[in-house]
Amino acid sequence: MEHLKDLTAEEANVLNFIIAHGTCENPIPAKKAWKALGLYKRKLENIVECLKRKGHPVGSLKGKKHGLYAARNREELEMGLRANVTQARTTLQIAKVQRGIDFEEYWTRRS
Repeated sequence: MEHLKDLTAEEANVLNFIIAHGTCENPIPAKKAWKALGLYKRKLENIVECLKRKGHPVGSLKGKKHGLYAARNREELEMGLRANVTQARTTLQIAKVQRGIDFEEYWTRRS
């Protein structure tokens, strides 16, 4: 498979598992995936992040219907990106607020 040539064996194993077990309509819960693959939770998260960085269309849904899947089209990929984009915006908003803290004024008010 051409798309697997840039992957480590572990990454290819995870990608193949997601492709075989997760769809946008029925994503594979991450807990089920890391247990089935014999990985620690954080290890699976790191591998999924690597797969996404390498251009593989791994989607992840959060909420009531949650889990991992291989997106088959742009719409499915966008569904999996929504939560990530929202989280990134929130993180950037928090960073902006915190960078704007006037420490002298903050700690003077606390005294």
